[in-house]
Amino acid sequence: MKYREGDFFTVPRSLFRNYSMDSAEKGGNNYLSQGAVWLLITLCRLEHDFCQGNGEEGFYRTDRDLARDAGMSYNTLRKYKDELKQHPELVVIRAEAFQTKRGYSETHPTHYYLKI
Repeated sequence: MKYREGDFFTVPRSLFRNYSMDSAEKGGNNYLSQGAVWLLITLCRLEHDFCQGNGEEGFYRTDRDLARDAGMSYNTLRKYKDELKQHPELVVIRAEAFQTKRGYSETHPTHYYLKI
């Protein structure tokens, strides 16, 4: 992820070229759904907001806050988050939400480290 001065960030073009439906049809297995790409772009924006120039490796975000930032429900977020976990060359998702008696905790922070 490249940081720039001001209120914008850049997303690498390879994300759309290498992980699109066209690359999957050409024999590649690197397909990401549109929702997973949107979650990755949201993570790029959050990385830009939280890690700009301070030398930190990654950032922490709760699933509830991340779902609100991405504009999707908690269950949809979990689905796309699981899809992104299958691509460790893009993003490393460390501390998984722990399971409680009522299901998964939405308030446990997860560490995200983007490699793109």
